[in-house]
Amino acid sequence: MLEIQAKLRECQVATLTSTLFKRGLNTRFFSGLKPLTSDKTRIVGEAFTIRAIPVREDLRAAVGKGGAPNLHRLAMAATGAGQIIVYDGNGCADVSPLGDIIALALRDKGVLGFITDTGVNDLPAIGEIGFPIWGKGPAGIPGGAKIQVADWNLPIGCAGVAVFPGDLIVADETGAVCIPREIAAEVAGEAWEVEQLEIFMTAEIAAGAPLETTYPPDAETRARYQVWRQARIRP
Repeated sequence: MLEIQAKLRECQVATLTSTLFKRGLNTRFFSGLKPLTSDKTRIVGEAFTIRAIPVREDLRAAVGKGGAPNLHRLAMAATGAGQIIVYDGNGCADVSPLGDIIALALRDKGVLGFITDTGVNDLPAIGEIGFPIWGKGPAGIPGGAKIQVADWNLPIGCAGVAVFPGDLIVADETGAVCIPREIAAEVAGEAWEVEQLEIFMTAEIAAGAPLETTYPPDAETRARYQVWRQARIRP
């Protein structure tokens, strides 16, 4: 899995989305989500899923009085190093499931980032902490006003994407994409090859090669690419 993730780190989300689309998987990109703390960050990790439901006021009151467990805190505590939280918040863009203090705790335990179909509070402070978040935008209302955590580490739907625990998440300045764990190695390999070819074509055009025969590459360009690629991977 480490080798797969290393290849994915060299792949843009747009390339991965296109690779998945060619396989008939066209619902893998998280719709409407954008980087909220930095547009220069790329993260790759395994999905840890959290599902929220519309709030039930009596249960919220019971949590406040200590008569019921705080599932939100328990879910956050269950996360681990190298994971990326994917939070299904019913698309509530005006509420936030975390702020800077929780973000700091997650960062310090090795959680790589947070993908949510909600808004997020304390974004300037979270940006300074260096905890990457993709979501719908700033939100000043606490999540508990409208939603409450129901369970975690189960399949969820977030921003139009079905996410299973352990799926591979890649997020960058374009947005975030979810790759089914079962095909992650194949997708990583295919997308990595596309990235390498594009690096080569860019260098060719920068050196004066004609666009017409370089992009898309004709037979001669592909032959030069194979020589270039073999030279790059030699020990």
